[in-house]
Amino acid sequence: MSGARRRGLLRLVVLVVVVGWLVVLAAKTVLSGGSGTTSTSVKAAGRQSAPPARVTAQTSSLRLPGPLHGATAASTSDGLLVIGGADRSDTSTDQVLLLKAQPEGIAREGTLAQPLHDAAAATLGGHTIVFGGGASTTVDTVQELVPGGAAHQIGRLPSTVSDLAAVGVGGAAYVLGGYDGQTPIASVLRTTDGRSFTNAGSIATGVRYAAVAALGQRIYAFGGELGTGADTSVIQEYDTATGHAQVVGHLPQTVSHAAAVVLDGSIYVLGGRRNGSASAQILRFDPTSHAAVPAGRLPSPVFDAAAGTVSGVGYLAGGIGAQGTSVDGILTVRPSR
Repeated sequence: MSGARRRGLLRLVVLVVVVGWLVVLAAKTVLSGGSGTTSTSVKAAGRQSAPPARVTAQTSSLRLPGPLHGATAASTSDGLLVIGGADRSDTSTDQVLLLKAQPEGIAREGTLAQPLHDAAAATLGGHTIVFGGGASTTVDTVQELVPGGAAHQIGRLPSTVSDLAAVGVGGAAYVLGGYDGQTPIASVLRTTDGRSFTNAGSIATGVRYAAVAALGQRIYAFGGELGTGADTSVIQEYDTATGHAQVVGHLPQTVSHAAAVVLDGSIYVLGGRRNGSASAQILRFDPTSHAAVPAGRLPSPVFDAAAGTVSGVGYLAGGIGAQGTSVDGILTVRPSR
């Protein structure tokens, strides 16, 4: 073989080796995510959480028969029951109103056994039960509503309590927090009929005027008022399966007299009293990170409103508005599409 041919063959071998090396290097770069800049961008995108789900809040054309605050509410197959409450002169009422979504309307649906505000209500097996509350004094009564008629007393709580919360989970109602006339309480009571109660434990921090809602078997209480009279930012979780309670996080700021509704499987904390004034803020709670992030605003600030969900729409009825007096307006909250 001539020298020229040997040199040509050598150059060909070197070229093949270089090309092969470049192919291997390119493959490694693709598998590792591209260049350093591209790889960093991909990793950063993977770490980003999905943007918080937002809601659209509007003022309904419906109005209550008169200004009302401190009412409680319970969702039923017919609509949202708005129960009791007090008027602008802080006089308690015994009225029970039915807010219907389809077609929209408000009708009188009966009366309480006695005028009350700051009670709690839950629906059990088609029956709506009203727990505690107060007028001139705090009471321990448990009432069952009668559609179109007067409610009747079916039991008593272990102690007098108002400013409490009740939520239905797994065929039972859990009654938690509140005020016994002297101090906020932390007890959690369980009942399946409103007549007998079992002690199901305690929430981590005793509060009154907390916003309460349930996701699955867990109940969450947001904010509330402490025994000192100050509002708190704590987010409390109570597990109905284990009876375990703990503080799992904090709201961006202290709040009490807020409302909580469940929409599309998420809890939204609506309005409330922040720094002594009515708020229009809407927060969405993430049960995984235990964070509450902004998710919209109400069309008008309000606290101490009755709240519930009907046909996938959240309702806030009445409450205390920006002027510090009770209002007759109704606000709707819907998931943004």
